[in-house]
Amino acid sequence: MDRRARRAKLRANGRLLDETKPTASRKATDVRKSPTVRKALANIAREAGMGSKKEFTAFKVKNPKGTRARGSKAAPVASRYYVAVFRPKRRSNKKAPLSVAAVAKEVSGRIVGYRIYTEK
Repeated sequence: MDRRARRAKLRANGRLLDETKPTASRKATDVRKSPTVRKALANIAREAGMGSKKEFTAFKVKNPKGTRARGSKAAPVASRYYVAVFRPKRRSNKKAPLSVAAVAKEVSGRIVGYRIYTEK
């Protein structure tokens, strides 16, 4: 009985998230990056230690009905996410990360936030 209740709770949580949260699960095709976005992504890659030439993969965001419009002044919903993963060839010291991932959020043609994740 406990397993059935856990599965029902997980299913309900999944439905709630599907109805209310934007998801970025498919690669975007034919992505044309503006010069501003290209420069911002190059700066992010350089800061993450990937080199400024690292290519980012774009992911399209699917917004459920009822999410804010892009022109809204409230917290904007992303129109696209960019992801790059880098694994250095050799670790020169033990403090260097094994892998680095950078995720950037684009809203209306501008990068509004990013995060850099490192594997230790």
